[in-house]
Amino acid sequence: MINVSAGFRSAIEANARQILLRAYIGDTLLTGDNLIDITVTEAVNASGGISMGSAISSKLVMQIKTPDTPLLLTGNIVRPQVACYGVDEWIPLGRFYITDAVSNDDYETTITITAYDAFSKTEITYTPRIDMPATAAAILTDIAGQCGFSLGDVPDSLGEVTITYDTTKLDSSNTLVFPNGASIDENGVLSVGEFNGTSGEKAASFTCRQYIGYLAGLAGTNARFDRNGNLSFVWYTDKGYNIPRSLQYMGGCKRLTEYDSTIQSITSGSSDVEIVSGTGVGFSFENPFMTQTLLDNIFLSIGTISYTPLRVKWRGNPAIEAGDIVTVEDSAGRLCKAYVMEQTLRISGGFYSEIKCYGDSESAIAFSTSPTSKKLQQAYTKLQNALAEATALLNGANGGVFEILDEDQDGINDGWRIRSADERQFIKANLNGIGITTDGGATYEQAITTNGINASAIHTGVMNAERISVGDQTLGDVFTVELDAYGHPVVTIGSSDSSIKQKQTNDAVTFVNGQDEPVAKFSTMGAEWADLQQMKYCGFVWTKSASGNVRFTKAGES
Repeated sequence: MINVSAGFRSAIEANARQILLRAYIGDTLLTGDNLIDITVTEAVNASGGISMGSAISSKLVMQIKTPDTPLLLTGNIVRPQVACYGVDEWIPLGRFYITDAVSNDDYETTITITAYDAFSKTEITYTPRIDMPATAAAILTDIAGQCGFSLGDVPDSLGEVTITYDTTKLDSSNTLVFPNGASIDENGVLSVGEFNGTSGEKAASFTCRQYIGYLAGLAGTNARFDRNGNLSFVWYTDKGYNIPRSLQYMGGCKRLTEYDSTIQSITSGSSDVEIVSGTGVGFSFENPFMTQTLLDNIFLSIGTISYTPLRVKWRGNPAIEAGDIVTVEDSAGRLCKAYVMEQTLRISGGFYSEIKCYGDSESAIAFSTSPTSKKLQQAYTKLQNALAEATALLNGANGGVFEILDEDQDGINDGWRIRSADERQFIKANLNGIGITTDGGATYEQAITTNGINASAIHTGVMNAERISVGDQTLGDVFTVELDAYGHPVVTIGSSDSSIKQKQTNDAVTFVNGQDEPVAKFSTMGAEWADLQQMKYCGFVWTKSASGNVRFTKAGES
């Protein structure tokens, strides 16, 4: 929580308050006359629930009036700030790097700016430029220098942990090995896979952002950029701030689970080596550096914790930050401890905030480095089951007759088959391929021939293909899945100018047009449209007129 004066807190909580807004783009100051709308979303944990070692980027969407003087936007830095009338105290909302600036109309009178914090600069492979072994704190300093951001306070424990490539230098429980298969030979040459070179070359298979998350996890924290743009390491802290019902919107507080969430254990490590501290229900986070000693110390520092999963929409206070603990009064008058896992701040004439404290219905959260990890784990499990079934079928086979065949009756053996006693089911092989039939050879539903593979089902871990056809269409021409510059999965359906694109942003699915402009957004909080002209729902039609008015009619009526 940002330290503010008593005067600011009194002003921001007053029934009648006037919000002031300004933003610096580079060195240029834009005031309220040029600022139409600002939305800031910040988080330390996502909708998967409480965790450690997260490194989630904050996002800014800002709509401005086009200034009279040309202004460099894309690639520039924007720093929005908010204040209350009568109090000379400006509260920073973050330091963001502009990635997109789009005019909203043909006359270019307004511009929508999209920007992200310095995590947007860390999606590069980390290559150490320091001598190894080195402390985790030294590696963070190296990453900050390479990516061009400032460090806030680094946890003391990271100065006590040494990380090396060389397994011969494991001299204590606080010495860890880089989890990328790298090594250093007797001449001090760093080797990774087929690469050989010095530490100034490409030496790691993980990004700077991943390492920041791993090192934050070693300290029992999450990584985030604070409002001044410094990388900070935070665990949830209660500063004694209360959100009574008088500050909430009507029906603004909604509990997400019937009962409070209690954490009695932590699981870490990797999918190969699992480390647990504590007993009972807990949460998990992936960290290939983690040791039992480090995890025990982390659990000892946080102990058993309990919180109420909820979301609350209220009048807001910009001093509240992701990573805080607030006390929220619910609709029944109960006081609930809410961990600010995600927060949205919006200033558009007025000012409001939405806080989300996520729960999880599972007793343990799967190891995850992205929103797809659980789906990948499910796919892996399905593959393992298929392999087990195949193994049981082959190892458990009984009976059968093996025959050598002379297919063309020229006296030379050129095939074989293994058949059942009734000859309905058999495996047959010859020069043209191998086939399996269950109807005496009338059809071979599973076959490998010179023309390819026929199969009713294929179970595989990884499939690489230049082209996949469905019907008479090539799948890549009508359906693609890619990652954008910020690691968000983007799904495109269709190959023309009218193709449908959707991407995952935070805990929402956003539909975008060909210019990557948001058209509609769907989340657990509801739906938003950029320019919805008509909507049908339960027999009623919502229509927006040219004048901007809204009209409701029954379907079929004009």
